[in-house]
Amino acid sequence: MRILSRLLWLMVDIIVAIPLVGALAAASLLGYARYKPPTRGALLHLSGGSSTVQIFQKYGSFAKLFDTETPPTDGFTANVLFWFPSDSSLALSFPNGWTVLEQGKILGRLTLSAVPLYLIRALLAVRRHRVAAIRAWDPGFSGPWGVLLSRLVHVPLAVSIHADYDKMAEMSGQRGTQAPLGSRNLARRVESFVLRRATLVMPIRSHLALKARRAGVDPARLAVIPHGVDLEEVRQAEGSTALRRLDGRRVLSFAGRLSRENYVDDILELARLLGDRHDVCIAIAGHGPEEARLKALQAADPVLQRTVVFLGALSQQDVFALRRQSALSLCLMGGFSLIEACAAGRPVIAYAVDWHSEVVVDGETGYLVGEGDIDGLHTVVARLLDNPDLADRLGHGALALARQRHSMDAASAAKRSAYARLLEKAA
Repeated sequence: MRILSRLLWLMVDIIVAIPLVGALAAASLLGYARYKPPTRGALLHLSGGSSTVQIFQKYGSFAKLFDTETPPTDGFTANVLFWFPSDSSLALSFPNGWTVLEQGKILGRLTLSAVPLYLIRALLAVRRHRVAAIRAWDPGFSGPWGVLLSRLVHVPLAVSIHADYDKMAEMSGQRGTQAPLGSRNLARRVESFVLRRATLVMPIRSHLALKARRAGVDPARLAVIPHGVDLEEVRQAEGSTALRRLDGRRVLSFAGRLSRENYVDDILELARLLGDRHDVCIAIAGHGPEEARLKALQAADPVLQRTVVFLGALSQQDVFALRRQSALSLCLMGGFSLIEACAAGRPVIAYAVDWHSEVVVDGETGYLVGEGDIDGLHTVVARLLDNPDLADRLGHGALALARQRHSMDAASAAKRSAYARLLEKAA
């Protein structure tokens, strides 16, 4: 019955999609072949996999969405953010010049028919908001839609790269979310197709810029846009009662998704090796698919019961406070978490994968350890625990690096420079 039900819904999906595809073709041919892009207009952002509800639940406001995830509005009359697929279909306008659109599945189930409806709404947004440029937030999913829309309405396209998708797929043991039809090989071809046709490619770190060049991107069309962190917000963060369980102990902290690609099992192995240090604990903040299994391992091991504390999901303020009160931060596999950890002014321990050396400078801001080397991990952790002055020196170095490369001012300057180049193309 379940298979029959799915087949029936698929047939309905296709039937509904056909007239919508026709409407999309008509709108493209009749209305947008003659669209004249303004020299100064709105910036249309295309993204997938989130929603305004999820952003608000995570941060308690929309400030992070507007201040850190997207570029400054200098040079643009407005910003229009379009999420697809989303939990629902809606349109929100904010007084700061932002408009947020979301396209959900039709009737909560129809996916194919939602695609042409999404593109029709995007075309309407282009004309309504006088879009001068488009930004796709990733090359594999929103990137192809960005290429199509930019060709239809003749505006420049910027594509952001926020992760090493090959590494994500390798670490998760799956083909990853950026994998059409479950194939990373096909995904790589799609990403290369998109990146080579983008007006501007904006990776968040140098390692990703190098990968983009290998995919065929002209270096003249690359602009590294580092993530920025509000250093003052980190400095002033005060922990809530959720952190009182850690009082009186030296804390090694991990904050992130509890998944295999974050090497959460290696963190438990480290905790076992630290079992003879009764004043030390590893605080683990976050949820994820491995949470139940990890807690079961802890419950069955007296050493882990003593050395590991699961804090669950914490507010952003609590995460900052946790990092600041830690003896060191464990970011064995990280991205933005590495920057946050440095901003807290404590040494950072990470595995020596390609991009980590851009933030964790061995012996200056923390230590890099060979991937999966638990004994090496234990050695550098013990060195820092036994040498508080060394830990403080590395922490000062981590904060200095965060201030130099990842302050909000530094990130904003890089964004302004990149978007000035895009506006030149729009003109």
